[in-house]
Amino acid sequence: MKTLNSIRSIAALCLLLVLSSACSKKEADIDPGESEKTGTFKIDGVSYKGTTSIVTIGGTYSVSCQQDTPFKLIQVHFGSKEEAEKGGTFNVRDFSISGIKGEVEVGVDGLTFDPDGSYTVTVKNRKIVMNNVKLIETGQGTQKPVINECSIEF
Repeated sequence: MKTLNSIRSIAALCLLLVLSSACSKKEADIDPGESEKTGTFKIDGVSYKGTTSIVTIGGTYSVSCQQDTPFKLIQVHFGSKEEAEKGGTFNVRDFSISGIKGEVEVGVDGLTFDPDGSYTVTVKNRKIVMNNVKLIETGQGTQKPVINECSIEF
């Protein structure tokens, strides 16, 4: 089990390095026009409201909602913009470096997580909705947040 956790820690670190180093237009496409959208979310019983942003890196379409004070960030990663905009019900999958297709990955505060059970995220009319999603931090992390509710327009 320690080997699996070590692999996940390395995978999470690699993803964070890729995301942080993506600074050219070819590697990352940030859509500033989406900044007018907002979202609300409750994590571990605390409510947040923030601004939505979208980043596309290597085909992965990431929708984030961030509250600045106090800082809190929730992220939902889709396999593509087309999948996200088409909508539907997506299973929350374990974090992985491999491509996402037909599922989503959920992150909190820039960290990677696996679901603690089977959960779904619904997208309709460019709005992400999820309820009572329990997460476990990947690698050797100890965080176990619960996304009590979430509604993010993008």
